[in-house]
Amino acid sequence: MAKAAPPRILVTLAAPTLEAIEAQAASVVGSQVGCELRLDYLRDFAGLDSRLHQMLMRLRFPHTVATCRRREAGGLFAGTVEEQVAVLEAAVRAGCHWVDLEVESVDRAGPDILRRFANAQVLVSYHNYRRTPPLSPIYRRLSRLPARAVKIATQARWLADNLKMLRLLKNHRSRRSRLVAFCLGPTGVPSRVLALRAGSLFTYAAAASNAAAAPGQLPAEVMRSTYRVDHLDQHTRIYGIVGSRASLSLSPAMQNAALHAKHVNAVYLPCETSRLGDFLAFARELHFAGFSVTMPYKRAIIRELDWVEPLTAQIGACNTVAVQHGKWMGWNTDAAAVVEVLTKRLRLAGSRVLILG
Repeated sequence: MAKAAPPRILVTLAAPTLEAIEAQAASVVGSQVGCELRLDYLRDFAGLDSRLHQMLMRLRFPHTVATCRRREAGGLFAGTVEEQVAVLEAAVRAGCHWVDLEVESVDRAGPDILRRFANAQVLVSYHNYRRTPPLSPIYRRLSRLPARAVKIATQARWLADNLKMLRLLKNHRSRRSRLVAFCLGPTGVPSRVLALRAGSLFTYAAAASNAAAAPGQLPAEVMRSTYRVDHLDQHTRIYGIVGSRASLSLSPAMQNAALHAKHVNAVYLPCETSRLGDFLAFARELHFAGFSVTMPYKRAIIRELDWVEPLTAQIGACNTVAVQHGKWMGWNTDAAAVVEVLTKRLRLAGSRVLILG
């Protein structure tokens, strides 16, 4: 089989029936993405070869990865490794280009099991849904296996875990066609957005906002239109918003739309963390060009800045930081925005105003 590179974004499709999977796919068909079929979600495997082949012929994805993850590795498939392999072999016969087999199954059956997929490209995967352990030993172990590519996905408890993943990709950039790597969870979103820029073979997305099959997975439309992940390069400037619930902020949607409209090569990331110091190290290593600050760090960030606008110092809260000539400089744009709105309705000259909320 020719080893053509897959599309850079794979949409994960996961549902209890092939009909439901096909319905999920309707929103992304024709948008130049590939797909990952989570076959472990299926309730019925009877006649899978034929039924799946017919579905793939209708959908015509340029590349399809078949996954049937066992419960031992965080999936839903309750069968044995041999039964798992049988499902994946049926998917290959149906026309899937890749199979994803987790390292737990390889450990149980031995590495030769990977050679059973002669007519497909094999992705051997490692998942850790609790934390991000040291990554280099995991990569070295998986890269010795007879597989086309290696996938490593771990839970990000801190933004620093994203840095570990991006460093791994950078260190193996010369072999980037063999490595897929990103972090899971809301704190891991930056690694999903920056994975392609760092050299990952591809990254994953959901078909829609309510169809995520993994923690932190973003809809394909958001990955492509909001973050433009397949257009980011080494010259892309990085901005973001830091807060304890930053993944829920609307700022990335608004700011990225503005950057795109102005043809600025930049991306604005949600940076969710419960420790400000975690973000500070993250922003410095990635050379952030600036960032927004939301709760609970608007007061604490002032102590970390090289310069603070006098009114911001008087207010005691900063929500906007720009990096100029290597210096972190802070402003409070909330006050000006509120005053501008109020002056359209009220006479504020000489007034003392208390704003709550």
